[in-house]
Amino acid sequence: MEAIPPQPTPEPAPDPAVAEAVGLPPVLDYAAVKRSRARLWVRLAVAAVVLAVLVVAGRRYYGELDRLKSAPAWVIVAMAALYVVARFPPAELLRAALASLGHRVGRVETFFVLMVQYYVNMLIPRAGIGAPAGYMKIRHGVPISDLGAAQVVTLTLAQFVCLGVAALICQAALAVTGAARWDPILAAVFAGVALFNAVPLFVPLPGAGVAPNSAAPGGVMVRFLGRLSYACRRLGRDRALLARAFAGHAIVLLLRTARVQLSFRAVGVQVGFWQAFIASAAADVMFLVSITPGALGFREGGMVYAARVLGTTGDLALAAALLDRMILTGCNLVLGQIGIWRYIGRAGVRPVAA
Repeated sequence: MEAIPPQPTPEPAPDPAVAEAVGLPPVLDYAAVKRSRARLWVRLAVAAVVLAVLVVAGRRYYGELDRLKSAPAWVIVAMAALYVVARFPPAELLRAALASLGHRVGRVETFFVLMVQYYVNMLIPRAGIGAPAGYMKIRHGVPISDLGAAQVVTLTLAQFVCLGVAALICQAALAVTGAARWDPILAAVFAGVALFNAVPLFVPLPGAGVAPNSAAPGGVMVRFLGRLSYACRRLGRDRALLARAFAGHAIVLLLRTARVQLSFRAVGVQVGFWQAFIASAAADVMFLVSITPGALGFREGGMVYAARVLGTTGDLALAAALLDRMILTGCNLVLGQIGIWRYIGRAGVRPVAA
């Protein structure tokens, strides 16, 4: 009798928990992976085209870039220190939000995982929370929806509500005292940002108060959105957490303002602290509309537009903005690489949390 050749052993299906953590379906779909890569290349191409257009459009403001060569070393060190210190409140808020949802993560670990996210977003436009979400899922069993809700409520909605309200009040105070002229476009932007982010923060979504049921009918996306809306609603009802979020972001806004003020000083321009506050807020708002990595080009454009409030020129504002960009890019590279080496890169070789 002819021997039957041994049949190849089928490859085991990937672990569903790991697949969910990295954003893949439970059974690896290579077509989906190819589509994801294609979308990534499209995003990078669009970002490159937009950035090239911004570079060409802003060439008339290149007249003062030579001042960057004479920036004092102590100012650069102080700006870097302010940037690092300003990263601690968001990390603490994220840790507190996760704790409110029942997940315990260390302070230092949360800080570096968040720095990895900033690092990835600096390289890839709209990269999202893929790497931190995968790490949190594998190491601590944090559902992606819970991490997303924690970031949306405490790091996005609360931040921009605080920014819009504070910038609008500051702009009005400067106009009343005659320290800076009133800019209706900036005022409308700040008011719109505050209102746009306050509505989902304080107005409950339909059905968001119902605890999600894993056995409920519907696909994975339906269950994910249900848990996300429930977690957002739960965090939005935590008044103590929201108070901490607003206080934390107020501190961050002041630290950013000090950094922006120093960036102008480094290029030889003295600007008032509250005028720099408006310029910093105008630059931060651009993160909402940017399609380039780290809002590159958009953030600088916001500071150039705010030059009229500072009482300076767009050339000097661009020089200061580029110096600030170099500082935060360097800090992101260093701290992000440490986070990848210390946490994200080792997640695959450590025991998976139960």
